[in-house]
Amino acid sequence: MSQNETTNLDGLKKRAQAALLAKKFQEAVDLYDKIIGLAPDDIDNYTYKGNALCHLGRYDLATKCYDIAISKSPMDSKALKNRNISILAQEKQLTLKLKSIE
Repeated sequence: MSQNETTNLDGLKKRAQAALLAKKFQEAVDLYDKIIGLAPDDIDNYTYKGNALCHLGRYDLATKCYDIAISKSPMDSKALKNRNISILAQEKQLTLKLKSIE
């Protein structure tokens, strides 16, 4: 990775973290997509993208992000914990939908 790409990556990471802190979750997802394109082996980026997706209620996509992180680092405690939270939230969301249909 060139110096320019590294500088760009660092800037994107700062913007993505700022978006998460500002609760601009879709912006964070978009930024993490770019970051992952530049650094696909950095598992933290998948975990952070998953976190943003969880806040948007997109648990299925969040779980996929955590799964990628876990496939790259099977003992990553953040990804494992967040994956479980995402699955539980998705189950709760489905249960509420089913109850509203009844």
